[in-house]
Amino acid sequence: MKNRQLFFAHELIELKQIAEINNLFLMEAFKPLHLPAYQILQTNVNKIKPFLACFHCNQYSSRMKEVLLDQYNSVFDETLGKGSLYDMLIYPVELAVALFGPVKDVKAMSHKLKNGVDINNVVLLQHSNNILTSIVCSKASTGISPSEILSYDTTINVTNLTKLEAITKYNRLTNQTIVLPLRSKHNNKMYYELQCFINIINTENYSEMKRLLDYSIAAIRILEAVQINQEQQEELLNEIK
Repeated sequence: MKNRQLFFAHELIELKQIAEINNLFLMEAFKPLHLPAYQILQTNVNKIKPFLACFHCNQYSSRMKEVLLDQYNSVFDETLGKGSLYDMLIYPVELAVALFGPVKDVKAMSHKLKNGVDINNVVLLQHSNNILTSIVCSKASTGISPSEILSYDTTINVTNLTKLEAITKYNRLTNQTIVLPLRSKHNNKMYYELQCFINIINTENYSEMKRLLDYSIAAIRILEAVQINQEQQEELLNEIK
C-alpha cells in the first residue's frame, strides 16, 4: 500500500493544534522564506506597493524520461506526489501568500498526464488586498524568464523562486535598473532554514512557529482550491458537450 507524502489542510490544522496543546514544535521545510534574500525582497515589495505579480516556476523534471514512457513514479504518482500541483506549485503559491497576504479567490487551469496528475499549471490568485498574482508552473519545461512584481513606477525581477538567486529593481522614472545585494554568506541554502528552526526551538518561539505554519496552511488550502477549480471546470465542459 502506498503512503501519501503530503498533508491536506485539515490534517495540518489538526497537527498544529496538537503541537500547540503539547508545547511541541511543528515546522514545514520551506527554504525560500528563510533566505536572507527573502527579507530584502519583502522589504522592497512593501516599499513599491505592487498591484500585479507574475511568478514563473518551470523546471524540467529528472523523471520526464519515465513520464514520456507512461511510467508515473514518485512525484508523478497519483497517490505519492500528485505531480506539479503539490510538488512544484507550492513554491510560488506560498511565496505569494507570504509576500502579498491572504488569498480570497483562485482560478486555475492545467495539463494532466494520463493518470490524472498535473504536469503544467496556470493559476490566478486574487489577494485580500486585491493584488493579482499569476503563476505559470511546469515540470515539463525549463523556464528562463524571471518572475516580476509590478507597481506604477517600479518593477522587481526575481530569478529562481525556489532559491531567490538574484533580485533587480527597475525604476520607470529614471529608466535605471539596480541589482539588490543579497548578503548571502553560505553556499548551502539549507543553512538559513536550519538556523531559523534551531533559533525557534532554543528560544521557544511558538508565535514564530505558528506564523510560519499559517503560511503553510494557507498555501495548501490554495492548492486544494486549485484542484477543486479544475474539477469544476471539467464538469462544466462535460455539461456543455
